[in-house]
Amino acid sequence: MAGVIKASQLSRSGEVVLWENEINGIKEYELIINGVFIMASYNHLSSELLVRNAIRPGQNTEILVGGLGMGYTVKEACAHTEVVGVDVIEIEPVIIEWNRTWFKKGNNACLDDQRVKVMEDDFFSYVQNCEKTYDLIGMDIDNGPMMLVNDTNARVYRAGFFRQILSLLNHEGVFAIWSCNHDENLLQEARLVFPDCQAEEVIEEHDGRKVPYYIYFCRKK
Repeated sequence: MAGVIKASQLSRSGEVVLWENEINGIKEYELIINGVFIMASYNHLSSELLVRNAIRPGQNTEILVGGLGMGYTVKEACAHTEVVGVDVIEIEPVIIEWNRTWFKKGNNACLDDQRVKVMEDDFFSYVQNCEKTYDLIGMDIDNGPMMLVNDTNARVYRAGFFRQILSLLNHEGVFAIWSCNHDENLLQEARLVFPDCQAEEVIEEHDGRKVPYYIYFCRKK
């Protein structure tokens, strides 16, 4: 069937729109914010790898997630017994609501996990005022610095913000950044603070089409 709008709402970031499509007999969702395609239920692997590839086996892990999306990053975090806490920062209340309704089946109702705490806040502001430390911080609040939901989000991709992230990481902690593009400027900014920073390519396949995404893993030494 043709795509249909299941829900829409004006928010502080612009209009938030949820599309539903039936693809190969499977109901899929697409999320658009302020006219920018954010993610779809059929390309969640990279969202999961944002934390999966950074959790160290056998070590208690406190995680901070910037950007809830459809909940796949949080779902992945909850699948690991090493994870003892997941703080999630999401600026849009409607995204939190949809994770409890439209996206609940796909994300295994992860927001009901007792280890998960969801806070409605701007990720930049939360980091500025945070007094807690983490073993892993995952940031997925845009499509990366080359495709922003709002221009003000550019500030979270700069060395000054990365230094604040560094101060919240425990020894050998990891900061993981999701992006739809390979961005040398982002890599250079990150390496000013995290000399050990590498970009990993993730190939996702949908309907016969392969699409690359990138995760920047920055490690505190």
